[in-house]
Amino acid sequence: MRSKLILLCTALLCLIAAFGYSQRYPIVHYSPREGLINNRVKGIYQDSKGKLYFGTSSGLSIYDGTRFWNYTHENGLAQDLVNDFLEMGNDSVWIACNTSGLNYITGNKIYTYRTSDGFYPVINKFLKSSDSNLYILSDDGLFFFSTNKFTKLPFIDENGKDVGRFLYEGVEWNNYFIILTDPHLTGMPSKLFVYDRVKQKIISEEKNMVVYAAGKSPWLGLVISTNKGMFSIDTAQLKNLKLQYKKLPDAFQSPRPNVSLLYTDREKNFWIGTGDRLIIRLDSLGNRKEFTTSNGLNSGNFSSILEDQEGSVWITFIGGGIDKMVNRNISFYEQFDNRKARSIYTDQSMDSCYVFLEDGSIITIPSDESGKQTILSTDKAIPGTFAAVNHTIILGDAYHVYYLKKSRLKGEFRLAYSDSLEDSFGNIFPDPNGNYLLAGTGYITAVTGGGKKVFRYPTRQFADYLYIDSTNKVWVPLRDDRLLLLKINPDNPSNYLELVRNYTRTMQAKGPRSITVGADGALWIGTRFNGLFRADFDSSMNIKRWKQFTTRDGLSDNFILHLSADKQNNIWVSTSGGLDRIKNVNGQFKIENLSKSVNIFESVIKTMVDRNGVGWSYTGEGKVIRVGKSVDFPGPIPSMIVTELKVGDIEMDPTQKEYSFSYKENNFNIAVAAISFYYEKQIKYSYLLEGSSNQNWSEPSNNSNFNFINLLPGNYKLIVKAIYPAGRYPDQFLNFKFVVHPPWWQTWWFRALAVIAIISLVFFLVRSFFTRKLELQRINLEQQKAIEKERTRIATDMHDDLGAGLSRIKFLSESMKLRKTDDSTLKQELEKITNYSVEMVEKMGEIVWALNEKNDTIADLIAFTRSYATDYLSNNGVECVVHAPDELPQKYIDGEKRRNIFLAVKECLHNVVKHASATKVDFRIYINNHLEMEIQDNGKGIDLTQKRRFSNGIDNIKSRMASLHGNASFENHNGTRVLLTIPL
Repeated sequence: MRSKLILLCTALLCLIAAFGYSQRYPIVHYSPREGLINNRVKGIYQDSKGKLYFGTSSGLSIYDGTRFWNYTHENGLAQDLVNDFLEMGNDSVWIACNTSGLNYITGNKIYTYRTSDGFYPVINKFLKSSDSNLYILSDDGLFFFSTNKFTKLPFIDENGKDVGRFLYEGVEWNNYFIILTDPHLTGMPSKLFVYDRVKQKIISEEKNMVVYAAGKSPWLGLVISTNKGMFSIDTAQLKNLKLQYKKLPDAFQSPRPNVSLLYTDREKNFWIGTGDRLIIRLDSLGNRKEFTTSNGLNSGNFSSILEDQEGSVWITFIGGGIDKMVNRNISFYEQFDNRKARSIYTDQSMDSCYVFLEDGSIITIPSDESGKQTILSTDKAIPGTFAAVNHTIILGDAYHVYYLKKSRLKGEFRLAYSDSLEDSFGNIFPDPNGNYLLAGTGYITAVTGGGKKVFRYPTRQFADYLYIDSTNKVWVPLRDDRLLLLKINPDNPSNYLELVRNYTRTMQAKGPRSITVGADGALWIGTRFNGLFRADFDSSMNIKRWKQFTTRDGLSDNFILHLSADKQNNIWVSTSGGLDRIKNVNGQFKIENLSKSVNIFESVIKTMVDRNGVGWSYTGEGKVIRVGKSVDFPGPIPSMIVTELKVGDIEMDPTQKEYSFSYKENNFNIAVAAISFYYEKQIKYSYLLEGSSNQNWSEPSNNSNFNFINLLPGNYKLIVKAIYPAGRYPDQFLNFKFVVHPPWWQTWWFRALAVIAIISLVFFLVRSFFTRKLELQRINLEQQKAIEKERTRIATDMHDDLGAGLSRIKFLSESMKLRKTDDSTLKQELEKITNYSVEMVEKMGEIVWALNEKNDTIADLIAFTRSYATDYLSNNGVECVVHAPDELPQKYIDGEKRRNIFLAVKECLHNVVKHASATKVDFRIYINNHLEMEIQDNGKGIDLTQKRRFSNGIDNIKSRMASLHGNASFENHNGTRVLLTIPL
């Protein structure tokens, strides 16, 4: 043990002292590098949509959060030096340049405003009164604007002299204007006039002091800055036409002369800007914060201050561009008297933060940063093992723990505990019982009773952090992916830590390094590479759900170094890439990148929250970051607008609601802006183009410009979503509709005409086809008619001439046979002639029947065939029974078909008579879609395998049926059954 443990508290420098270090504030700077037109910025203005207007010596800059839009006289400005702005409607802002003229801007275009008489004063400032009347402060005096013209108002002093020259600043109070002149133009000290706008006259004038600026405060009244200090105007005496002052208390006086700016923000803070690089913010109690170039301001030649709709404060400079204080509740300390921070400690029972410096010094910073800091010095520079328990400061190295009562700052740090079993100690964790736990390599060590008792719980693995909740439960994540829940037994030091649950099997957070428990009871575990995990429990303390957060969800880095939870259930996440804070907003987790907002891109080692909800962090580079309570500003939700629309290389007016383009205008560049300046570079945009082939949202990114190439004709709706950092605002959506018209040959009317033309053409072709077809049918019918006529003539001639001749031969043959003669040979020959004559007469009758067009129906065919069958079979001694429909159709059938059908039937009947030896024939006729003729005899049947040589009867029948696309079938069925089938 070291002799006397070395004197740790070597010198108490001062119990209550001020030190040579300053607090820095998150100030964002804008210059021409960011797109500003010029660094000499004279004034600033914000319109109702949220856009910011900056008047410079080189033109106009408009900032929408995505880019600066710059305009000069080449774009239509009357002059490049811009003095003031005034919104005159939702889509129009007036621009006063330093010349005789007036401009206004609508969309992205600058226009010249035309008065009725063509007169314009040189406007320095627009002054809109509480009764909505518009007054003009100008180089030429005071003017009233009405009915599209400027009317000069009398501005006469008590000597009857017109003193209305170079008026540049004005403040309204009831019916009075407090008006200042510009000393730079008059060559004289700035003067103050009190003007009664109702009576239109000067009622008082300041003659003894130089007045630099005038402003209003809800708790100070009318305030002026002079060469003799800061005063408030006695407004009660103004009614008596007297100008009297009350000097402000010292707390509200500027420590430096030449106050050129006075401004009141919406929180009723009063801002004072001096001409020598100092801005002071005062609250109603006189508490002040000073802003200079040493703690963040870029320059000191101030020209204007504006608090925007979201609570950010903008400061413009003549020569220094623009500064923005975006998050006034965040500040940071880069160093402390050239010393960097190596550790911090606070908890939710404390209202200050201890900072352990690299040289072993310890300082405290109050939560509200008021008062002085205490400091003590020690030779124990032990970063990372630092805590405070019950008014006791605790330090630790790899094997030892020291403590010092805060009431004994002049004493020594005493050894509380020493252990050689551990490879090294990790962090120190005070428990609710006034004891503390040490996270080590193989044990969780509990030191109780001021170091009198020691208990070790073996873990066999290193624990970086543990969490002790209010119910004496200890959550321990181990590097081998185990998760243990222990309980503290304060009344049993020999078993101070006891295992309650082992969650290793359900552990999903691989590579754990840090842990905390939120106010809602959820467990949060930070990992080495896998981001952050949240575990929710059921009523039996079983883990029912895990949720993972990574850089894809907005974390600064996936290596989580430390976790803390505050009373509002915010989770403070220290990562190797910065400090984040997670809020649960209506069941959705919003991640806010706090360190990025103040342009700190360093590893944040640890973050702790004090009793007042102030977060304290220190970085790997030795900075200390202070995050005060967030102030939710009741401003409007930022609007979202289309800022630029280009079709090809042609710029269009982006203020229209809907657009129509030709098919050649199908390449688009569309720029949008969610007009927010609260970490505007962290706003992400995603889009969906309805009407296109891709119906998925784009991946969110910081790009607010969208390009669409070669869009097909159609109706489109571009939906753009803006996602704000940390869920400060709900996601905003913008709808932008446009139509790309098809070429004329793809239009509906052209297609309709084309369809009509095609239908007409088809109709014409069909009509021509059928006309031609009908013509051919007519010709065929005429030819057929001629043929039928010729057939009828031939049949008639055959019947008349040939029939008569054959009948005569038959008659002569019969006559000769009747003569008595004994010549048998002659008789035989005559018999043959007679038979041949009879046969020829029958065949001629058949031919005549087939040729006669009067017989061209199915009914005629059936009647003739039935008659023939009956006569033929009867003549040959065979009974014939005919079965036919009672009503026969008069359907047409040509002579060739009739003849083939008849001859086929005739051949069948001939075979019955000649070969069947039948006594009876059933002749059945069926008519449907086919004509079916069934001939059934009761003869000996037919053997198709034993056909006689040179017999062609059956083949002829089949051939005739085939020529009619029909069929002939033969079968033995109690005789021979022949079925002839002919399609109709």
